[in-house]
Amino acid sequence: IKEWHIHKTDANTFSEVSARKYLKEILGNEPRVSGTHYHLLKTQDLLELVDRIARFANQPVHTDWQYVDGDYWLAFSSPHVNAYQNLSNIIAVLEGESGFNPDGTTGTSILVNCHYDSVPFAIGASDNGVFCAVMAETLSKLSRRKYKLKHNI
Repeated sequence: IKEWHIHKTDANTFSEVSARKYLKEILGNEPRVSGTHYHLLKTQDLLELVDRIARFANQPVHTDWQYVDGDYWLAFSSPHVNAYQNLSNIIAVLEGESGFNPDGTTGTSILVNCHYDSVPFAIGASDNGVFCAVMAETLSKLSRRKYKLKHNI
């Protein structure tokens, strides 16, 4: 459905045209290889995108830029430890009726995720960029509903 056929307050109709605009914004014009300056810039852009969706939402949308370090054991035929440092995630929580607990943890939630990085030789549109754009359009629509969903997303 074309974006201009949908009223901006319509919270039920997914727009492919709108999702394509999100895709163009997420992808940029060069590969987003983790650890590069361009990846950092596009991560900032992605946070700005979800913050913009949150500003126009009828339901609470909480956003964050999370940095993580860690490691874990892989018990393969050649066991080894996989370690990572200073990785980041952009998080958006559409608050449902389950909301947040008094200790700050979330109530019952549904996790939906995508990755927005790419390999050095491609922009990663069909890898997972499209799903990130679909998630942005879905967040935009669900956040404009008049009533909260049962669970956080």
